[in-house]
Amino acid sequence: MQKMLVLLVTMLTVFIAVTGDAAIFTDNGNGTVTDSVTGLMWQQAEGGLMEWDKAVLYCTGLSLGGYSDWRLPKIKELESITDTKLWNPAINTAFFPKAYPAYYWSSTTGAYGKDAVWILGFSTGGVGSGNRADSLAYVRCVHGGRYGSADNLVLSVSKSGTGSGTVKASLGTLSWSGNSGKASYKSGASVTLTATADSGSTFTSWTGCDSTSADKCTVSMSTAKSVTATFGR
Repeated sequence: MQKMLVLLVTMLTVFIAVTGDAAIFTDNGNGTVTDSVTGLMWQQAEGGLMEWDKAVLYCTGLSLGGYSDWRLPKIKELESITDTKLWNPAINTAFFPKAYPAYYWSSTTGAYGKDAVWILGFSTGGVGSGNRADSLAYVRCVHGGRYGSADNLVLSVSKSGTGSGTVKASLGTLSWSGNSGKASYKSGASVTLTATADSGSTFTSWTGCDSTSADKCTVSMSTAKSVTATFGR
């Protein structure tokens, strides 16, 4: 009870978060959810109520979805999955069905003092601070590069039309799920995509490219990019 009272006191100062209302989620069917806008993979279930130090250890020790390099998210990363059109909780419960309308820890320290950590309230999407020494908050772990980092720019490729075909990248490997493929690149990377129609189909066009030449699409990864290859019959 004492820890909960301290938590309430430290959370009195709250301001409106920069929201992630544009997040596009995919349920991976293995206890994880991926946001295609940021490229981050999220723990779908709730990690429980705990102190900050234990939350850090909980995430670094988590093995989920085939990955063991989970971590406690930064405050901006938590903000990216809020939806301020929703309340109690301010998150899409179709993908996070057991989310609490409560505060969740971030790994971002330095909020109003050396022992204060930024926390995000999923009742309204507001941000506050909690004392990492004697406060309690919930945990949702994240996997992948830091949101907005230069090493985590997501290239999303879609295949559309009445025909079929393949798309390959000159750098890295596209990870496909149906007609949607994704890969992450460093800022400044130049990627050329090549579309090849299947037998009985023809390649029609590209959209979203920086430049095109016949079946090739070139994009410069200065930010997250989305392109579409259209195939016909």
